[in-house]
Amino acid sequence: MNIKTHGGLALWYGMFYLINICMMIFKHHLVLRKSIIGWDGEELNKKLNQLMNSCDNFSDRICWEITNQQIFFTKDKEQIAKALKDFSQMNKEFHKDSEGISVLTYEHILERFNEIADDILAINEKHYPYFVFKNTSVDDNVEFWFEKYVKEADEYTSRTLKELNEYVTEFVKIKDSKIQGFINNLDYFNKQHEKFA
Repeated sequence: MNIKTHGGLALWYGMFYLINICMMIFKHHLVLRKSIIGWDGEELNKKLNQLMNSCDNFSDRICWEITNQQIFFTKDKEQIAKALKDFSQMNKEFHKDSEGISVLTYEHILERFNEIADDILAINEKHYPYFVFKNTSVDDNVEFWFEKYVKEADEYTSRTLKELNEYVTEFVKIKDSKIQGFINNLDYFNKQHEKFA
C-alpha cells in the first residue's frame, strides 16, 4: 500500500518484511550476540545503530535506514533498489529457519524484495522528490507528518512535511552508492534543499 502525500510518498510494506531485514542485519553484524542478553530494546537498538553507522556495506546500510523510516531522495532510487536486491542475495547465510534454510531462499521472500525494488524504481521523481517507508500499521507517525487534525472541523487535512515545525525524521544523503550523512527535516526545509538533494 502506498500513501501518496503532498511532496512525498510513503511506502508501506509491513512488519514481517522489516523484521526479516533486522534479523539478518543483526546476525550479520553482531558477532558477540551472547553479550546482548539482558540488554533492553533501546540499548540493543543503540548498539546496532552504532554498528550499522560504521558499516561500509551499502546494501546493509540502506536496509537499516529503511527499517528506521528515514526519508530517501527519489533521485537515488536506482541505487536504493539495487541495494535491496543485493541485500537479498548477499545475506543468504543469515536468518535460517529450523531446517537450516535461509529465508532469503524462499521464493515469496525474494519476490517481495524484487517487488519493493520495482516499486521504488517506478516512483516519479517529478511528482515525489522523496519517499519514506512506513514500516508498521500499529502507529500513525508517518501519516501525521503529512496531515494535521483541525479541531474546529473535526477532520484531518493534508499538509506537507515542510510545514512541520518539529524534528521528526532525517533525509539520507547518498553519493556514489555511499551514505554521506543525514539532514533532518527542519534543516532540509529551512535551507536551500537543492544543495542537499
